[in-house]
Amino acid sequence: MAIVKFVSDKTCQIFIDKEFAGKVNKDSILKLTLEPGGYLIEIKDKDEHIHKKYNLEIKTTDNQVLQDVSYGELSLDDAINQLKNDPSLEFHCNRASFCYNGLYGYVNKRFEVVIPAIYTVANKFKDDKAFVVREFPEGKKTTLIDEDGNMFFNKWFDYIGESDDTILLGIEDRIIVYSKKEFLKKAEFFNAGYNYKDTLIPVYKNNHSVNLYGYINFDGNEVIPLVFNNAGNFNEQGLSEVIFLGKQITIDKRGFIYGTDKKGNYLFTGWDKSPESIRDLFYEYENTNWDWFGDYEPFGPIRWEFTPIWDGNKWNLKISKALRGLRGTVDNKEKSFIIECDYVLEIGIGYCVFKVGRIVKVIIADIINEGFFEFSFEADSVKPILRINKSVNGDDDIYPESFRVFRDDNMQVIDMDTILSNIKQYGYNRFS
Repeated sequence: MAIVKFVSDKTCQIFIDKEFAGKVNKDSILKLTLEPGGYLIEIKDKDEHIHKKYNLEIKTTDNQVLQDVSYGELSLDDAINQLKNDPSLEFHCNRASFCYNGLYGYVNKRFEVVIPAIYTVANKFKDDKAFVVREFPEGKKTTLIDEDGNMFFNKWFDYIGESDDTILLGIEDRIIVYSKKEFLKKAEFFNAGYNYKDTLIPVYKNNHSVNLYGYINFDGNEVIPLVFNNAGNFNEQGLSEVIFLGKQITIDKRGFIYGTDKKGNYLFTGWDKSPESIRDLFYEYENTNWDWFGDYEPFGPIRWEFTPIWDGNKWNLKISKALRGLRGTVDNKEKSFIIECDYVLEIGIGYCVFKVGRIVKVIIADIINEGFFEFSFEADSVKPILRINKSVNGDDDIYPESFRVFRDDNMQVIDMDTILSNIKQYGYNRFS
């Protein structure tokens, strides 16, 4: 077998037959052992840009071959000659991309340069169209060109990323998922502050005047469903902070909820859109213990639960009531009913807020009468403007109660504390 030594005056990456073989810089030599035969050699910089590509022929064994892969400037003729000898060369619509000093352009089948090498990415042509990417001082931009290099849209878009079939275009505060095969818009999202450092992109859509956040990939698929109140970028540890129905939680890239149980042990809850996983989110993370508080609402013998159910891209709200025995046991007198709603705004201890059309409804558990109170008002949009935390004395402990303050379209302030203290004026319903 022959020994091939790669040397360079700058750091670069060596690819043999498109497989990464190693890295070399001016202070080191990359030594590889190869069988006799032909090999496609690609030399890339640290940003994965190709600055050299050629065929290497190993004719005999037991010899040493020295390969200088320095960043010497290629002439345009050298680049074209290397292209002619490239066994992987493919033409599409009479166009093939070529690399010249780290940038890409296009030649025709006569190997004439028809579009100069000015792009960092040059996609294959289809139906006389191709997406290209170019580096500008403000960042990477993309556009769609014809076989002569003319832009179809006459403008550049922010380059978010791409897969084999799609490319993501940034237009102001939106992200357009565009097909590279049909050249049609497949989907559209709002950009939730993507930092261009990850393959999962935080986005949101507006649903019934509520912004719902989640994550898409470069295919434009919703890999983590758009059900959150807010979502951020993933950090280097692969974790991101999101807000779900008024609760701040941490998720990983699988959409698993990352947190601790009441004993401080780390736990993960899978996000699979099932009622059980959503239910766990609310009741596992409530820092409460039902046995501590005697008859304090809602910790007495009646247990109330509000469980949001995400089913068929539609929210349902299950409201359950059960009599509790000693030390948290539950008898068979549980009753429940389900309300269809457009979105669940918040779930707290003993109350929930949800939206149906232009109606915002608040349901508060009534522990004494084993029923519930219901309050509603009209609003196209309801936005939380303040969270109030206060302490309430229990028998042996102090526990926090959180109340959300809402403001509706008429700038009316809806304070949950006020609603709870004056609930009887809003009406009373027996649980049935």
